[in-house]
Amino acid sequence: MCETAEDDVMMILLRGRIAVASAYLCFVCLLAVVSQPVSRPCSKDIIKRVKSLIEKEPQLRWLDCRLYTPTVEDFRNCPRSTLKCFADELQVLIEEWDLHRLKKLKLNTRVENLALTLNQTDPECLQCELLKEENAKKFLQSLQETIEMANLRGCP
Repeated sequence: MCETAEDDVMMILLRGRIAVASAYLCFVCLLAVVSQPVSRPCSKDIIKRVKSLIEKEPQLRWLDCRLYTPTVEDFRNCPRSTLKCFADELQVLIEEWDLHRLKKLKLNTRVENLALTLNQTDPECLQCELLKEENAKKFLQSLQETIEMANLRGCP
């Protein structure tokens, strides 16, 4: 079978159309990815749960546990490690207060998942164990303030 110059031109045009269609499809997909809204951390449900723990604290004060307590300032500088510390210390609080109901709510997991949504570029963040130890009520109040600040940044 002999190919003519006309067949060669048709093949080039077909290849060109496929290349243009491929490029167009890539461009449309890229626009779709770029135009998606950035997910912002929002955790209104965490605040409700923390407030209920603050209300329970007087009944459980006799346990007198001390927890490493990040501050709002720690969150401003190191958001991810601050929330990670809160999550780790919440696990300690759950175990010390023996709060079976709280285990089911997975508050520490929710805080840790919130931490994973945040960017952190500062390698100079303090480790949790280097933070000041506070009683449970102050710890929970600091957690509440920190989550409220995170919500100011992230909730619509």
